[in-house]
Amino acid sequence: MKNECNYLCCGYTTGELITIYTNAAKLHNMELMYVATLPNFKRFTFDQAFGASLNFCSFAYPTVNVNSIISKEDATILFNEIQELTNKNALGEFAEILYRKGLLTTVQKSFLIQILNTLNLFEAEKPELVVASMYGLQNNMLGRTDVSLEEKALMIGMSCIAIATVEFWADAYSDKNNPWHSNTLKALPYWLRKGGADLLGFAAGAAVGLLIGGPALSSVGGTLVGSACSNAVKE
Repeated sequence: MKNECNYLCCGYTTGELITIYTNAAKLHNMELMYVATLPNFKRFTFDQAFGASLNFCSFAYPTVNVNSIISKEDATILFNEIQELTNKNALGEFAEILYRKGLLTTVQKSFLIQILNTLNLFEAEKPELVVASMYGLQNNMLGRTDVSLEEKALMIGMSCIAIATVEFWADAYSDKNNPWHSNTLKALPYWLRKGGADLLGFAAGAAVGLLIGGPALSSVGGTLVGSACSNAVKE
């Protein structure tokens, strides 16, 4: 595919796509809590994070050959790009990278940038308002009549993970009982950047899965890569 929509989405309704990606987003958050039970989880390299993600996804998606969706080598390349852009505080550039790789259409790229820009815009607000803004973006996207359902599929996935990851990292920011909470990293923008890395990893993995097997594999690819990226990304 070269920046045109060619996904295997025939037969799915909007409601079914929302369910598929909402479940994937829930599993993503569950995976991060699973990782928090492992020794030294906050110091994981990407190799360790990806291995933990593969293990979790093999249980969450027992009928899928999780290893066949994206190789560790390809996922590592994506992660290194996300890590570099995190260090530069320039996550929006990753949307252009995915576009150049042929993984996003122009409309999907614009939507991903819109989500990232909204995270930056609301980073000084209360976490509840950041979450509300993510729902607002999803509602606006679902109401668009100028975008086909095939093209919306990945955008639905992006919006679902945006909501879930902001909820997760906002909780890590505020709840001292959350295993990801840190007394030394209290600033909300730090956690939103973790969420941004999450979102970009999910978008990349979901786009690859969508191309090779439609929404079912897209949800697996998103969960696999997204969780590993946010788990391993460092400031």
